[in-house]
Amino acid sequence: MPRWSTDGEKIYFQREDKGIINFWEVSLKDGHERQLTDLQGRYGSLGWFYATDGPQLYFTWYEDLGDIWVMEVGK
Repeated sequence: MPRWSTDGEKIYFQREDKGIINFWEVSLKDGHERQLTDLQGRYGSLGWFYATDGPQLYFTWYEDLGDIWVMEVGK
């Protein structure tokens, strides 16, 4: 879901390219698009929730946590 910048001059959005999702912005003045993140090769996955307060873009990032379980196997 796209988000407006606080000054109303840009729209932030997510775009998938070759299985990698990154954040982008588009200027409403001239239509210029700019990639904001480079998440290729990072462990984890991008969440759907993000927001901006003007100078910062906040987003969720998920990393799987796991436990290793050990047990005796019957002889």
